[in-house]
Parts: sequence; structure tokens; C-alpha cells
Amino acid sequence: MKPTVKIALMLSVVVAAVVWINQQRGRDSGQNVTNLDPTAPQILGLRPAPTQAHPETLSNSQFTLGSNSASVPQTVRSILPGNGESFSARLTHVHNLGPHLSRSEIQALYSFLKTQYGPDLKSRGGEHVLKNDVLDALLNQVSLPRDLADMLIGLYQDHDQDAVTRDYALQHLVSCYERLINDPTMTRRGIESTLWQAISETDMSIGGTALLGLHRLSGLTAEIDAKELDKAALQLAKDDRASHLVRTTALQVCAERGISEIRQILLELAQSGTDVPLQISAIAALGRLGTQQEVALLEQLLLGETERLKPAARTALKRLRQRLQVIEPAI
Repeated sequence: MKPTVKIALMLSVVVAAVVWINQQRGRDSGQNVTNLDPTAPQILGLRPAPTQAHPETLSNSQFTLGSNSASVPQTVRSILPGNGESFSARLTHVHNLGPHLSRSEIQALYSFLKTQYGPDLKSRGGEHVLKNDVLDALLNQVSLPRDLADMLIGLYQDHDQDAVTRDYALQHLVSCYERLINDPTMTRRGIESTLWQAISETDMSIGGTALLGLHRLSGLTAEIDAKELDKAALQLAKDDRASHLVRTTALQVCAERGISEIRQILLELAQSGTDVPLQISAIAALGRLGTQQEVALLEQLLLGETERLKPAARTALKRLRQRLQVIEPAI
């Protein structure tokens, strides 16, 4: 999926926070962060890199499509786990899927997407990459599969699926909506309802993914209630019980939407060193919502000793000065 430039810039801030979280997880556990199970929540447009997978374990995965796998088209069978092929070969087969898949190929890919993971945590990262790219292939069909939106909604609503798979379903629902923008309202209403429902899941990444998706779609259609979206973004940004990823995303959405009521919280988080991901997100958001008073704060952060905060402070300061039309001194 290819987010717009604004969304991509917003994601860069969230990525910085995610990287810091993952580094801390690795440090706290004594593990190399590149070997961690990449089931950490993902944000719209992001996915675990293939280098995080363990190809040697994928062929021994304990989940299959069952006894009917012999009837699966060869184009899809080569993608399935347990077929003796390496992860890289399976990924190549996914990327070779064309834009005119047959109904039997689509149905087999649906079945693959609905498979659940066995106990081998090491193989999950690779399977997530494969599933994400399969979803991309389905969205890239010349004729969008008529039941793709329903399949994605069902995948999200299946709580037996792991969090990353359910998150990916939401991400692709947003892109599906964009493809259906001129289609009957009923299908799109189902997607909207699902995204609003998902906002309430704040313990991992899903609430943030849904919020960001609705924000992205609100620029395309007036069917997304802007006032309700502002209210939801503000509520998530203030919720100190929500996960890091949900709050960092909510802070950026608030900034993007110009919700000035969040400014005081941004100031508090930007000066607090107790929660680095939120601090980075708050600093970045001040570039859009800050006033002349925050110029000095951002300059102080930029000149300080905390290196991990400087990229966000530098970008925010530049954006804030442009908004205020303040001449930028040499720093």
C-alpha cells in the first residue's frame, strides 16, 4: 500500500517511536532486536521486513490448508507453508501473481489468509510478510474481487487470528474503500462501521490503525463524520491507558487535523522524559500545532544532549517557523 505524502510523513514519526520501543524490548530481554518475534503491532503501511523471518523454519510450519490442498491451483500452492520451498521462493511466487487471478486462485488465497499460526514463533514474521503481499496482490486486481471487503472484515473480526493479521486486514480495508469510492454505498458503509468499531481496541495497534485509516478516508469522502473523528482522535491521544502505538498515532492525527485542544498535552509530553515514544510524537506534533511560545522549547531540545529527540525537534522547529514565518537562525 502506498500512503499519501502527508500520511507518509506522519508515519515517519510513528516509525521512530516504534523503533525505540523495539530497541528497548531487545535490550530488556537481552535479545538481538533483529531476532525478536515480529508480531509487534504494525501501523498503516508498515510491515515486518523479510530479514526478520527465519526461512529455515518456514517449511516445517505446523499450519496447512488441510486435505483439500491438492485441488489448490499451482500458482497458489507454491505460496503455501509446508510445500518445501524457501521463504524467498514463496515470496517470489507471491510477487508473480498477476492482475487477472481466477476465482479458484482468489478463493485459495483467501483460505491461506485465514490460516492461523502454529506454536513456532520464529516463522511468524515471514508469514506476515507473505500475507501482507498477498493482500496487496488482491487489491491490485484489475477487477477488485467482489467479496474482498467482506473477507477482510471477517479476518479482522476473527479474534482467533493474531493481532498483526487483524491489523493488516484493517490496513487493506482502507485501500479497498479507496477502490470502491464510486461503488454502492452499502459496501463502503460496512467498511466504515468496521473501522469505527476497531477504534475501541486500544491495547495494541489496532485502534491507531483504524483511526489513521478513517483520517485518511476523511479526505476523500464526506461520509466520514469529521466531528466524531476529531472527538475520537482527541480521546485516544488523552488516554494514558492506551498502547504507545495508539497514542503516538492519535497525537499525529490530532496535529494533522488541527485539533488545538491537544496542545497542552503535547507540551507536557514533549518535556517529559518518562515515555520516549510519546515524547517524540508530541515534539513532532508541535510543528503543526505549536505557537511562538514553543519555538524556544524546540530550540532547547535541539541543542540538548538527548540525541534521539533531535530529528523530531529539528523537523518540528522548521515546520513551526514556516507556519509562523519566523526567520531561522543558524543552529
